[in-house]
Amino acid sequence: MADIFTHFRAKLKDNPTLSNISKPKSHKPIRRTAEETRDFDKWKASTRQTSMLTWLREQLMTYQSAPTKTQDGIDFIASPTSKGFRLHPALTRFPDTAVVHLFDYLKEQLVAIDYTLTTSDSRLFKRDYWDETIQRHVLKPKNAQNTEESLFLEITIELILKDNHLCQLRMNAYVPNTDMPRQTGDFADLMQAILA
Repeated sequence: MADIFTHFRAKLKDNPTLSNISKPKSHKPIRRTAEETRDFDKWKASTRQTSMLTWLREQLMTYQSAPTKTQDGIDFIASPTSKGFRLHPALTRFPDTAVVHLFDYLKEQLVAIDYTLTTSDSRLFKRDYWDETIQRHVLKPKNAQNTEESLFLEITIELILKDNHLCQLRMNAYVPNTDMPRQTGDFADLMQAILA
């Protein structure tokens, strides 16, 4: 047995990236070029954006009435600590560029409804067989001192790419951890405000 442990220790020592796979290989802020910004503005004024938001609204309404009837391209998450969704571009009719625009649009809409952007970054992770890039927007309520009354403590929107191929768009809204019962809205209300 000692030989096996010695072997693995030596392997980790020779390759430190294997010992800490959660540490990014690179970490930088998200910056959009002037051309990307123009494309985003065109997308916001297009019928493509309208059809995408309509599809999301319909999937949300379907999930509320019949959770198992949503289309394969989207999963809704509802746990005691977070609410959200996962969009799988390969299973929808949406092009990757439109999904990237949706990623930025969700952030823009949250800022418009009193959330503050605290982080907007891109991290590259070296996995065993692929490179994983995670672009992330993190938003918090503007009134950070009064999170007990806030609907969500933090909202994270992420784009996941494997070897530069878009795999997933996910949005998580984290519920404040409190033992006190309180009257709040829900994730559906948040989504309706974003998609309005």
